[in-house]
Amino acid sequence: MGRKAVIIPNNRGILIACFFLLAGNFLFGQHVVTGTLSDSKNNTVSNANVLLYKNKKLIKFTFSNIKGVFRLDSLGAAKNYEVRISSMTFKDTTVQFELNKSIQLDLELREKVEPIKEVVINVERAIQIRGDTIIFKADAFRNRQNVVVEELLKNIPGIEIAENGRIRFQGKLVTNVKIDDDDLLEGGYPVLTKNLNADLIDKVEVLQNYSRNPLLKNVRDTEDVALNLTLKAERKAVLFGNMDAGYSLKKHHDISANGISFLNKSKHYLFLNYNNVGKDLVLNINDIFKIINDDESYSLGNTARTRSYVHLNTTRPILNERLVNFNNTKFNNLNSIFNISKNIKIKTTGILFSDDKDYLSNNSTTFLTDDPFQIYEDFKTRNEDKLGFFRANLQWNFNKKERLEYIGSHYNFKNIGLSNLTQNNTAIQENLSGKVKRNNHFLHYTFKLKDSSAFVASARYLNDSRSQFYKVSPYLYGDFFSFEAPVDSIDNSITSIKNKVTFKGVQLGYIRNGKDSNWESYLGSSSRTDNFNSFLKFSSEEADLGQDLKFVNHLNYHSTLYYLKNRFRKTFASFKLFANFDMNYEKLRTNKRNGSELNYFFYIQAGVNLKYNLYKKHELLTGLQFNQNTTRAENNLENNLQNSYRSFYRNLGRNDVLDNYKGYVDYRYGNWTDIFTANLNFTYQYNNNYLSNASVISPQLNQVEQILLNGSDKLTFGANADRYLNFLSSNLKLKISYEETGYEDVLNGINRLINSSQLTYGFELRSVFPGFLNIITGIQWNQISFDLNEYSGNNLNNKSFVDINLDFSENFKVFIENERYYFGNLSDNKKSYYFTALDGRYYFMDNKLSFFVKVNNLFNTENFNIFSLTDTTEFDSSTKLIPRYTMFGVSYRF
Repeated sequence: MGRKAVIIPNNRGILIACFFLLAGNFLFGQHVVTGTLSDSKNNTVSNANVLLYKNKKLIKFTFSNIKGVFRLDSLGAAKNYEVRISSMTFKDTTVQFELNKSIQLDLELREKVEPIKEVVINVERAIQIRGDTIIFKADAFRNRQNVVVEELLKNIPGIEIAENGRIRFQGKLVTNVKIDDDDLLEGGYPVLTKNLNADLIDKVEVLQNYSRNPLLKNVRDTEDVALNLTLKAERKAVLFGNMDAGYSLKKHHDISANGISFLNKSKHYLFLNYNNVGKDLVLNINDIFKIINDDESYSLGNTARTRSYVHLNTTRPILNERLVNFNNTKFNNLNSIFNISKNIKIKTTGILFSDDKDYLSNNSTTFLTDDPFQIYEDFKTRNEDKLGFFRANLQWNFNKKERLEYIGSHYNFKNIGLSNLTQNNTAIQENLSGKVKRNNHFLHYTFKLKDSSAFVASARYLNDSRSQFYKVSPYLYGDFFSFEAPVDSIDNSITSIKNKVTFKGVQLGYIRNGKDSNWESYLGSSSRTDNFNSFLKFSSEEADLGQDLKFVNHLNYHSTLYYLKNRFRKTFASFKLFANFDMNYEKLRTNKRNGSELNYFFYIQAGVNLKYNLYKKHELLTGLQFNQNTTRAENNLENNLQNSYRSFYRNLGRNDVLDNYKGYVDYRYGNWTDIFTANLNFTYQYNNNYLSNASVISPQLNQVEQILLNGSDKLTFGANADRYLNFLSSNLKLKISYEETGYEDVLNGINRLINSSQLTYGFELRSVFPGFLNIITGIQWNQISFDLNEYSGNNLNNKSFVDINLDFSENFKVFIENERYYFGNLSDNKKSYYFTALDGRYYFMDNKLSFFVKVNNLFNTENFNIFSLTDTTEFDSSTKLIPRYTMFGVSYRF
């Protein structure tokens, strides 16, 4: 695939220049304090804690190395610096000094008389390090009260949070978030972090090399990261928590509560939220139940599930939810932990959730065919979701070597959707209803053979059924379908889809951890059956006109899979070698309307990765991967499906094996304790074969057929830098990412060679001023480009923000949130949009009681326009926004 040059607008070039200045670590010439620590016998002192204060405020810390040397750099000239040295076996030492040039401090430490039993590095109680655990004192990093845990975590060094609520620490995905060592929601922890009030939190513990199974700690080689939130001891009682209630004269409400109860042998956590102010408590319902750690012994069958095929138009711009999300959410979550005995624990989770959403937009879509055309759509869509979920988790530790765990869950979901739309002056109504029922049972057994090896066994049974009923009125498709009756007598089209998945699987594993090596092997067998039935029919007032056989699917798909998975790690001095080799033998039996088919496939996944640690601050990771996988069950559907009011889709209609190669390089400098950190990464993937589309697009309807092609590729590059700027008392983050994809498809009979790219870059500046004012500001640009045959298009958007914290006193605080959105391809009067929200609070009774006032959409902007590009369309949309309102409320902590 040919590659095109990346063009960065000239007025943005300074950002890239700043990035490389930071990457070179030469931004802003500053002074350096270095020193050597020794005892009375002139022996060097390593791992001592070195704290630097300015104006009595902790601004930096580090540790002495094996030679007793420490270094504090990028310091501005000042008269009021203070260094405090603390160590396990030496008395604290304090030195005050004036700094107008780089200096050397050689200090002799005096030994303590009393012995120290526990190895604890204590940074003024704000930060502690115990082995693989880093402990952050929550109050030291919370800059506002009455915020949820997610806002607290954003202030902790090394932690980043994505828009979907997923957390990363030093670039590694956080797999679990626990409360007082209890994991309530597995990979669905955004429900917890977006609801739990941060005022309850005493400490945030970062658990590195985390093992979900305690018997596998120091047996499995893992780089998983988890967080443990410890609650304040003075808050723990029979019942404690907080409540918030707000109401506006325009009938907006926001009511939330966290209730926690500690009884003799049980704990209970209750989270409630009822709001119609745009808060999305569950961004993705399925994410609540995901297990996202890398423990292969828990992965058996965790991707087996049905999927939705028909969707109403629920697209909306990526905008703050309080502006665009017309919702009415009721969220109830109760988590209980019962300690039946010393060795038996039962955890239960129950969720009742309902959400009504309205989507209001006017869209103009230009289809990039050889003869381009436009359609105009005015959407008024309403979705009503209801979810009931229950899960029970039994953990039984027979002894110090054996453990049994059972997880059972029931999931029940219902959806009703109604869309009234106008397309090119034609009134259309869509009705969509759906149901999902899922029962999931998982059993996991661990037997620890020795301190360094273990046997694991797991089994899963899953039953997942889904149905969808879709009706479109009136008939829209002209002579595309053939009828004996006149076309104008047809009232509607009806699509019915029923899909069921049954999964059974067993897996055995052996794990061994040596001094310099680690080995994991898993032998497993699974059976999966997919039953799929769909039809499309038409009706009129007089009669049911029957089904179109080209839109009828009857599929019974049965997969029997045998596999052997191997993971290996070997350490050579500063090098670590990681390798995997998986072998799969799959028997696929497919029964369709026109007959049956039996296929056998043997395929592998293999990879080798190398990690190199140069000193403590440099890490280089590189690797190669080869992957083969069979196509999915739904790819065997041979007839058409209707998936929207103007779109019909046909799958590949057969089984096949897809394979690709991937190589990557990842370099990291520094860690969360450093004043400067940076990361560079590069990935290239080549697909020997891939699934693409052959489309026929007309003003009347779209027909899309899945096809198999050879040779596509994807290149990604990313870089980020994080540096504390002493002279600004602020932390600066720079980010840039680039992605380019090359592939082919067919549109209206014409083969198209497509090259798409996306460039994203920006910065964020977060102040840590000692006074009443703090600011968080930043900007992000996003440039999307497409080159396809004779067409070339690009689009540049950006978003900037300025958030202001004002602490006028201990009792009165104001938070101001400002945003600006810019769309380069819109007309001048629609290019820029400005939004401001206000939140003011006054506290009473030692902060137990507070009153607040919130103003949303201060400038009362009524509509929000966006422009976007795809490989087949140019899309211009105007979305209705939530009008301005003022909310008054009260918060109470009990």
